[in-house]
Amino acid sequence: MSRGDWTEEYEMREAQTDDIPSILTFVKNNFDWRETMLRFARPSLVDPTQMNEARFHQMDLDLTNFVEVMVRCHSCQLFIHKASSEIVLFNARIVHQGPTLQEFLEDDSCTSTKLTTDLPELRDPLFKAYFQFTRDTIKNAKIFQSFPRLDRAIEFVAVVVHLQHRRKGLAFYSIRESIRYSQKNNCGVMFGLFTTKYAKRSAENAGLVEIHQVENILDYKDETGEKVFENLPPDSDIAIMAITVDHACDKHNIY
Repeated sequence: MSRGDWTEEYEMREAQTDDIPSILTFVKNNFDWRETMLRFARPSLVDPTQMNEARFHQMDLDLTNFVEVMVRCHSCQLFIHKASSEIVLFNARIVHQGPTLQEFLEDDSCTSTKLTTDLPELRDPLFKAYFQFTRDTIKNAKIFQSFPRLDRAIEFVAVVVHLQHRRKGLAFYSIRESIRYSQKNNCGVMFGLFTTKYAKRSAENAGLVEIHQVENILDYKDETGEKVFENLPPDSDIAIMAITVDHACDKHNIY
């Protein structure tokens, strides 16, 4: 679909707090933790004997907390199917504030304070371990060191697409439409942690390039000192990808 094509069927807008109930319903219907995290985790994190009502309830609370914090504290994007008025894409994004010169001189890791604040508190062992892995990986990528003199950067934290609207390029258009938001909000770089070949292909089509390959993922340990991941699925391809907004504007003729 060209941009003209997708806008005939869908509309894009920023998520508002009033949208939270609808977003929660959408995410719970279209995000299946067994489809993604289960394929990565060590057996003790997904032990069938522990998957009881209390465990599922905590997972439900964690998803609720994630959506509420992301929508209330950050900039999230929605795609709406015009014919049905249903949400078909939810893009959870965080705008990171770059370090001041003094912070840059004092901390050579050059990570944003936003990397550890205004984030959802997750309690389920599986969700908590996976989310902490994503935060540690983002921190290790040293975005603000890779792009000196960067005031702000926007991160794609999670993109959920409606099961019946996949393979239509919506993730690609979501990334591309974020360019305009980045322009308006002085974000010099867009980046994200991509974990599958399909997700990376959408990012590559939008112009993002790999800046940090995640290595030794099977050695990553949680706060208990145990390894989080036992296996990686065949389609896994885990890396931090990014693009400067100036480059993105040139690529997509956005001025």
